Amino acid sequence: MKKTICSMLTALVALTFGTAALFANDDAEIQRQNFIKGFEQLTKNTEEGLAKAPVKESVSKDAANTKFAIAPVTVSTTTYNIGVKVWFSLEDGTAFNPVKRKMGVKERFYVHIQSAVPVYVSLFQNYYESRPESKQVYPDTKYPDTLKVIQAGVAARLPVAFEMDDDTRDEIMSMVVARADAPQIQSTQTTQATATVTNTGGTATVTAQASAETTGTLKSINDGLAGKGIDAAGKFVIAAPSATAAVTSTVPNDVAFYMLGAGYTGQWQLTLKK
Repeated sequence: MKKTICSMLTALVALTFGTAALFANDDAEIQRQNFIKGFEQLTKNTEEGLAKAPVKESVSKDAANTKFAIAPVTVSTTTYNIGVKVWFSLEDGTAFNPVKRKMGVKERFYVHIQSAVPVYVSLFQNYYESRPESKQVYPDTKYPDTLKVIQAGVAARLPVAFEMDDDTRDEIMSMVVARADAPQIQSTQTTQATATVTNTGGTATVTAQASAETTGTLKSINDGLAGKGIDAAGKFVIAAPSATAAVTSTVPNDVAFYMLGAGYTGQWQLTLKK
């Protein structure tokens, strides 16, 4: 695989969905709509929470974690603290469902994300048992833009084009998402994550940046969950695109995945078929 930032090539990756994560039959669309409502409510909770002072939570008599005052949401009796919307697009901008569409050898695509809370994102190429350990393909410490916090409520295309391998094997891609105030990464950031609220419109911006240590922590999270079933603690619960949706669309939401996590980090993976 190859990797590019802006005009540079990037090799990617591939994801394998646990089918248990994808709600099936008549319940699928109901669950998807519930996830969308939960995602939207968590986004509103973030807008309100970032305007408040962060909460200090003692983890030992010598240390404390600082967490944003973001109220969680409850969907189908489960409480969630993190939520993301993810979709994929081709170089011409067409959005597509990677579960339904076969990928071409060396074909390039982009990954988009909109988060309900401020997060860091990391992508990996995982391998089947007979191949090497996972490879982290995003972020890259050489490129500061890939280490920035993704702000809540903002649809963002990762500043990297991904390219499929030059062979006919399926590829497994995984993604780890961590809240900017996740206890696992607070000590790894270049500065502690803080929220600044502008005077116009009340918009909150989170300041902080990931470091090489942060990326290592995100890799440890992925490696601990790679190959585990969708019910494992730390995995996102996923609402997939509608079963009746087209494989490609000019409306990203038609092929977007909504993911909610109970903790402050979440991981998911799927297989890109060739």
